Amino acid sequence: MVQQQKFAVSLMEHLVTATFVLDRNGYVVIWNKSCERLTGVKADEVLGTRDHWKAFYSRQRLCLADVLVQERTAELDQLYAVHAQPSIYGEGYKAENWCVMPRIGSQLYLTVDAGPIYDVHGSLIAVVQTIRDNTNYKNAQSKLEKMAITDELTGLYNRRYFTDHLDMEWRRGTRSREPLALIFLDIDYFKQYNDLYGHLVGDDCLKSIATTLQQSLLRATDMATRCGGEEFCVLLPDTSLAGH
Repeated sequence: MVQQQKFAVSLMEHLVTATFVLDRNGYVVIWNKSCERLTGVKADEVLGTRDHWKAFYSRQRLCLADVLVQERTAELDQLYAVHAQPSIYGEGYKAENWCVMPRIGSQLYLTVDAGPIYDVHGSLIAVVQTIRDNTNYKNAQSKLEKMAITDELTGLYNRRYFTDHLDMEWRRGTRSREPLALIFLDIDYFKQYNDLYGHLVGDDCLKSIATTLQQSLLRATDMATRCGGEEFCVLLPDTSLAGH
């Protein structure tokens, strides 16, 4: 039995996946080599302590393993927004979030799984947390999401996003009885301008107008959109006809 425990500990310490283990009281009992590489924190700095949070956050807060140790799963939504969900691997949980990673000086988007280990009597012995760096995937996903709602030429929101956002603001304004202003802009004689100076100059003209519109927005809720070739819209929530 002792030999099996030693083998299990050795196996966790040499896993290619970053892994740490908390005992039933929340103290770090394993902090493997991959966890050292990911966080920049050496095992001897955290073993026997509850300071593992310092590897991931600038301020003290619960890691996913702590949630299981302290039986505070009701707080998962507050800690991990919409990402918290039961793990597919048993009685644990899976979550994702941005971590500041103080030691390495950069933010990483981490996917974590935490699972409890019980003795034969059903009492908690420890909690194992595995960590995967999904920063590149998250950044690529965010870039694709932005491309899906952005006009490639001007960098403004595109018509599809405008339509969805307009519907949302319309319903919100209806519920709250707040005004909603919408400005439509169409560039006069743009076809003639394109024909005379060429499409590259025409594109520069559209980009210049888009920049002017974007810089004229005064609030974070205001939105400029390219709706067509030379057509633009500006959506101004909570704005009356008088501009208030």
